[in-house]
Amino acid sequence: MMPDLIWGIHPVQEKLKNNPELVQKILVKYGVQGKARQAIIDLARSRSVSVQFEKEEVLEHIVGHGHHQGIVAYIQEVSCKTLEDILSYASPSTYGLILVLDGIVDPQNLGSLIRSGHAAGVQGVVIPKDRSAQVTGTVEKVAAGALTYVPVARVTNIVRALERLKEAGYWVIGTAAEADKTIYETDFKTNVALVIGSEAKGIRPLVRRHCDLMVSIPMSGKVSSLNAAVAGAVILFEILRQRTADG
Repeated sequence: MMPDLIWGIHPVQEKLKNNPELVQKILVKYGVQGKARQAIIDLARSRSVSVQFEKEEVLEHIVGHGHHQGIVAYIQEVSCKTLEDILSYASPSTYGLILVLDGIVDPQNLGSLIRSGHAAGVQGVVIPKDRSAQVTGTVEKVAAGALTYVPVARVTNIVRALERLKEAGYWVIGTAAEADKTIYETDFKTNVALVIGSEAKGIRPLVRRHCDLMVSIPMSGKVSSLNAAVAGAVILFEILRQRTADG
């Protein structure tokens, strides 16, 4: 497998802490000071990971931009999990929660949704193999280490994935601005597969027909919709609120 890149203090630190065997080497900007960066250097060396110092322009050329915080890591490409893997991660003592992303094409949004999903307790994220952003260094950076804990499954067909989730006892809930039922009128205290649609077109019609329920986020402003990552975060934390309100 070809190596991939991640960058930024937190993503690299999390990878060194939890999956050091995947880190081939880290590059550090010459002259960079600070406890956080030194901690990464020390951690890498303690895990027998090579540390290499480079000029700013070298790091910028490798990453393609300057937003790397002076830390870049070469990592082995990690194979995505399967949907069955994600189903197996459900805890028998809590309600399951799986995030299904139907065509999120912006890596920033994908990373943000994975980060929000981790904070809200999802057991995994499902994305399509085609017409979707994939897990890249940008996604790792935006996810801020969450990919260390949140498995991602790439599936050939989202509809078939939803059918499998229903077989496994999940209530498939989609999101649409025009849905009559709001998230605050919906009981999320069951196994939920939450479907978030693409930034431009939302959930595709065929995928929508396989949702058990469509919900909306009530809004009072003049803008009719939210960014996909923001909308996903709002719903995920309403699910978390409901599930922890009595606990």
